[in-house]
Formats: sequence, structure tokens, C-alpha cells
Amino acid sequence: PQYIQITQSIANIYMLIVGAAVVSALLNGVHSIYTTYDVSQRVPIRGFLQVLRVLLFFVVGIFVLSVLMQESPKFFLGGLGFMLSLPQNVAI
Repeated sequence: PQYIQITQSIANIYMLIVGAAVVSALLNGVHSIYTTYDVSQRVPIRGFLQVLRVLLFFVVGIFVLSVLMQESPKFFLGGLGFMLSLPQNVAI
């Protein structure tokens, strides 16, 4: 019935968010370990890790939307691709 589907959606969203938090914590751990090496003074990776974190949360956001709207992630990525292919001076 309906409440089973709602519970499954909530559980899926929770797993996505927890998974993203775990990967984010892993990236923090990588940064903490990397800063203990001397090479970290010459080659910082903080910006690279932040870009990875933004991409991670963007992808998780797409998946959360797909769970909430009960659509395939391809639907949202296709719409995003369409929006990016439009010229900047065209209003929709």
C-alpha cells in the first residue's frame, strides 16, 4: 500500500544522505592525513577535495529528487542537459 512506498522512499533518501556524509567524512580524513606530509605545503589539495564534495552533493541531490518525484535520474540529467544546451540569451 501507500505507507510502504512512503517508508521506502524515506529510507532511500536517508541512505543517500548518510552515504554522502560518509564520503564527505572520508574526504575530510584524506585531507587530514595529507596535511601531515611535507608535500602538502607545496601542493594543496583542499580545493580539489571541495570540488569533489560539491559534485558529490549535486549527484546525491539529483538522486534524492528522483526518489521524491519517482522518476529516473536520467529524466533530471536530460533536463539539465537541455537547459545547458540553450544559448544564454534565449528565455524559456
